[in-house]
Amino acid sequence: MFGSIPLSDELTAKPFSVAQITDPTPPGAVLENASARFQWSEGNGVSQDRLSVGTAFGGGEILDRTSADIFAKTSGIPASGTVYVRL
Repeated sequence: MFGSIPLSDELTAKPFSVAQITDPTPPGAVLENASARFQWSEGNGVSQDRLSVGTAFGGGEILDRTSADIFAKTSGIPASGTVYVRL
């Protein structure tokens, strides 16, 4: 009979959130050394994040890493110029 099935409230969905870089801050920050530590918040619904660091937009020649961690350390950052970071 339609309508006789009890409804369950056992399932609740988390609001969608994406991972965001939290350190170094703010975006556009000047990196003081040839090495840096990047940290980000967890997004929900993913088991791994990919962090790419390069000297060109979309590049990853300095670091290109997929990991379940929420941080990564890298070295080899040039002393001058722009470094692009993509999470």
